[in-house]
This record gives sequence, structure tokens and C-alpha cells, in this order.
Amino acid sequence: MTGHQDFSDAYSSSHLLVKQNTSIVIACPFKVLPIIWLGPGEEKLNTYSVGTLINRNISAYSRIRLIGNHSNGEYNLNILNVSTDDVGTYQCQSVQNGTAVQRTFILNILEKPKTLSNITFYKFKTKIGIPTKVAVEVHSLQVPTISWTRNIGGPLGAWTATANGSNIFLLSSTVIEHFGQYGIKVQNDAGSIDLTLKLILIEYPVTVQPSNAYCNASTRVNLVCQFAAEDAKDWQTYWTHNRNGNFIKTLPGFVNGNKSILQISFCDYRDEGDYICKWKTEFKEYFASSFVRPNGPPRITDTGHWREEQNIWMTVDFYSVQESIVHWFKNDKALAVSRRIRIATSSSIVKLNYTNKIIKEDGFKSKLCISNFSSNDITSYSCQVVNIYGSVEYTFVVHLLNNTFNQYAYEGQSTEMNTTQQDSVGMKEAFTDVGIPLKYVLIGICLVIVVITVAISFFWYNNQRNILKEYEGQENPGSNEQDPNEHEHEYDDIESIPMNGVDYSNTENNTRDASDIEREHAIENQSGSTSVENGYLDMNESKFAMYTYI
Repeated sequence: MTGHQDFSDAYSSSHLLVKQNTSIVIACPFKVLPIIWLGPGEEKLNTYSVGTLINRNISAYSRIRLIGNHSNGEYNLNILNVSTDDVGTYQCQSVQNGTAVQRTFILNILEKPKTLSNITFYKFKTKIGIPTKVAVEVHSLQVPTISWTRNIGGPLGAWTATANGSNIFLLSSTVIEHFGQYGIKVQNDAGSIDLTLKLILIEYPVTVQPSNAYCNASTRVNLVCQFAAEDAKDWQTYWTHNRNGNFIKTLPGFVNGNKSILQISFCDYRDEGDYICKWKTEFKEYFASSFVRPNGPPRITDTGHWREEQNIWMTVDFYSVQESIVHWFKNDKALAVSRRIRIATSSSIVKLNYTNKIIKEDGFKSKLCISNFSSNDITSYSCQVVNIYGSVEYTFVVHLLNNTFNQYAYEGQSTEMNTTQQDSVGMKEAFTDVGIPLKYVLIGICLVIVVITVAISFFWYNNQRNILKEYEGQENPGSNEQDPNEHEHEYDDIESIPMNGVDYSNTENNTRDASDIEREHAIENQSGSTSVENGYLDMNESKFAMYTYI
């Protein structure tokens, strides 16, 4: 670049602090060519640039720019998207009047304050009427600012931050008389943390030492509970383990007089929490507590894998007190972020499994997403989580991913069937949307069908009776009186009607087939004649059909 720019915001001091993922310009004070920039390497400084030429062999090559008015000798180093890889020493070198000159800069990433051992809860013992001094050590590259965020009453003192070593500050203040929990916020340009301070009355009859303890799998912790009573034989004592306010279990201690000792051996992440020592009788109860934090390798608490369109997702939830680094592998070969590979780790709530109890805790979730996943990508993938105490690894085996991949394909083929089933369910919901149970709706429909069927049958029956009466009237013309025994002998009278053409001479078969009768009817109808026999036969058939239906 040769155009003129204003570099009033460029860093020219020797100690540089910059937030991660932001950009920085380091201004070289020399204006004489050639200008050479050196930057951090593995064992020594590497050449970053000579004039406008940038070394292609450095890892930050794509993020390095030389900016400024080159015609005026300005060659300022511009670093884009600063990361932890850029932390270190930088030098600007040139030659003036035949003498080599250089300027050195120290670049650091500015992070929000943090307490030593990442403790956020502190206890302080005090006496009534005496001001209590509270002090907390924090690590910060800048002098932090402190403010009270929670006050349960009483005068509060001002906070001071005093340097107490390399990037360590001692924060101190005072509180008078009021006991309970207070809150403070510690902040610098990169962010803030919230801390809780609890004031405990020192005359309280029960104390536990140490008030904060650390352990790991190769060490043990002894918590000593002291009861300020000369005679404790009438008192019952026991310990409880609690985490985030959730009761986990009751523990016995070794009791010796007015002391109860609880020993925690080979502790792991599930032993973290508050251990409360209680002394009680029927009418009184006193207690005190100690906070225990184990140091150990990360712990995987849950895993997951699924397919989303053409992408395969794999997730690992883990818990770690210390800062951790996550690596993903494909067949033991490290994976790197690319157009198809996405890797991300973020804070998350994890579930820690205790006996018959699940406790939620702050943890982390790491995700791996592979785009355009195909059968050629089906192989083993593993996630490794590492901290200063060790590592843990989980492998997504081949058959799990193969089942996920194939199950998705099967579900895609069954879309039409599932849609039909959903429509059926929707119809059922429509029937019951008014609040009437489906079974009552179906019963009601069946009753309506039965009523309609009975009504049609009844109508048909009456119609056939009317037809029968009309035929009887044709057989007895001019007769207006009805024989009282007519219905009683109805079938006898019908059988006595003479039928022309009927041959009773065949004794072997007095009953003719219906087909023979139909043929006779057909012959008679063709001749144009009508007879009483035809009416009888029609009537008889109608009666047969009626009784058969009913």
C-alpha cells in the first residue's frame, strides 16, 4: 500500500494487549529502508517481512499485512484475527547512519480476569462488631475494577487492587457486622467474573478445617469438624455431601470426643461439593461446611449422533474443572476445519450421574459436523479431551454411524406412508376436536345406522302387506265382509287355489323346482293370458322374501 493512512491507533508501546479475534497494527518507529519485521517462532524469532515482501513460510502468512505510506518509509505490521498463536515477541529492525537499530514489542491476548484455581465462592470468618477484611487474588493482564453487586445490609468498604506478583492482583475491602453472602464483579477490558463472598460468625460452635480443599485420585483429604463443647456425648454428629444445593448422600465420620473426621480418598469429579458437618440434639442443631474440589482429567458425561439432511452430527458433552483442549480424529488421523468439516466447542450444562440422582453442572459440549456425508465417509470417528491432569476419549464406531446413515435413507422412502398415517391421525383429531371422545362418536354413528335400517325394514314390511291385501281383494270381488278366521287360514286358502297346468300325478316329486314354475310363467305370459295362479306365485315369492329378510 502506498496511500497515506492515519495510524494514530497503532501500537507503539513495548507491551501490547489485544482481544482475541481482533486486529492490531504495530507501528515501526524507523523510516529508513530496509524495514525488517521479526516475529515469534518455535525456538527463535522468524523473519516475517523484508520491506513489502512477506515470508510465505510463516503460519500467519495469510493474516499479515504491511501497511502505511511506503514512500515515507512507513512499514507497519498489521495482524488480522489475532489468536493465541500470535502471542510473543516482535521486532522492527533497520539501519540508521550505518548502525543497526531495532524496537521490541511484546504481544499478549487480553482475557477476562480469573481467580486462582478458578474458585468463585469464598468464606470469611468474623466477629460481631469488628470490621471484616476480605481479600481475593485474581489473574489479569490489566488492573481490574471491582464493584459490589449484592449487599445484605451494613456499611461496605471500597475495593482496592494491589499488584501481588506477575499479573496477580490482591483485591481487598471491609464489611461490618452483617453476616451472609455478598456479591462482587471483577472486570477488565476483555470481560468480567462474578464472585460470592460469605461471612461466617467465628464464635459459631462448629468449625471445619480446611474450609476449602483440593484432591485428586492419588491423594486424600481429611476434613476435621470441631464442636466447641466440653462434653459432646449427648450430641449426634454426621456429615452430608451436597452439590449446587442438591443433597447427595449422608456420610459417617470418625468421632473422637468433640471432633468428627471425614476422610475422602481417591476422589474424582463426583466428590466435588459442600461437605456439611452437623452436631445435633433433639432441640438444637449446629453445622459448618467445607468445599472440596477434585483435580483430575476430563469426564465425558454424554454423547450423541444424528443425521440432518446430508449432514452427520456427532456431539460429546464433558466436564472439566481445568481448561481443556478438544481434538477430533477420523481413523486416528486428526481432523481440521474445512469446507466439509465443522468443529466447535462451547459452554453447556452437563448432567453428572450419582447413585439414583442426576446433578446439573456447568460443562462443555464439542460438536463435529460433516457435510455431504456419504457411505464412503462411514468409518470410526473419535473425540479426545485433554487437560493438564490427563485425557479421555470417545469413539463413534462404524456400525453406529452406518445405522444412522441407513435409517435416514429408509425414512426418506417411507415419507408417503408416514404422510398417510399423519392424515389419518388428523382425521381422528378432527372428530374429537369438539371435546367428544372418539369411542362415543363411533357408537353414535352405529346407532344412527341401526335406526335407519329398522325404519327402512318397517316401511318395506308395511308396503308388502298392502300388496298382499290388494291381491286378496282381486280373488274375492264384490265381497266387502271379512271372515274373522281369514288370517288364521290364510295359508290354507292360498294352497287351495286351483292351478291349471299343475300335474299332481307324479308321486315321486310333488314339489316342483322353482325353475319349472318360472318356465310355465314365461310360456303363459307370452300367450298374453293372466290368471290367479300368476298372482299367487308373485305373492308367494314376495312373502318368502319378506320372511327371509326379517
